[in-house]
Amino acid sequence: MFADRDRIARDLHDLVIQRLFATGMHLQASVAHIPDGATRRRVQLAVEDLDDTVREIRSTIYALSHEALAPVRALTGRLWDVIVAAQELLGFPLDVRLADSVDAKVPELLAEHAVGVVRESLSNVVRHAQARRVRVEVEADEALTIRVVDDGVGMSGGGRSSGLSNLEERARLVGGTFCTSTPDSGGTEVFWQAPLS
Repeated sequence: MFADRDRIARDLHDLVIQRLFATGMHLQASVAHIPDGATRRRVQLAVEDLDDTVREIRSTIYALSHEALAPVRALTGRLWDVIVAAQELLGFPLDVRLADSVDAKVPELLAEHAVGVVRESLSNVVRHAQARRVRVEVEADEALTIRVVDDGVGMSGGGRSSGLSNLEERARLVGGTFCTSTPDSGGTEVFWQAPLS
């Protein structure tokens, strides 16, 4: 993964940035020779857009290099970051159960999906559920299993379907499963599972 990040950073710098920079220089040199004022202004705006793009790519290169050098945090720590942020927005503590085996058993690629799943699920609760209680469970046995259960207005009243497509796509990418249901007590349960093998 680190080698791929280094390669991507090199390609962005050596190929993409250099080409964009050269194109911008050619356009900038041509501006003075364009007689029409409106056309000259459009070309100048294109040059400015290229400059902005180069700056954004340089920021991406820095981020790739920085992340490659940074130590990978434990999954439970990253999950707690998401959970604490949700608690602050909801205004009450969540019922959280993170299995001791999560850090040892979940590989990094799947860990990134796990953080994304919990973040998306809690974001839906914050925005739509009007919940008073929320439970988050993360287990790692034969599979990584994530449950987020709230006592809110439920799917029909919450209008959360647009936020669930990301969870479905994440499950598909790792050969997992995803579904939502309504518990007997009401609200919504998000169930997301992916194999650890």
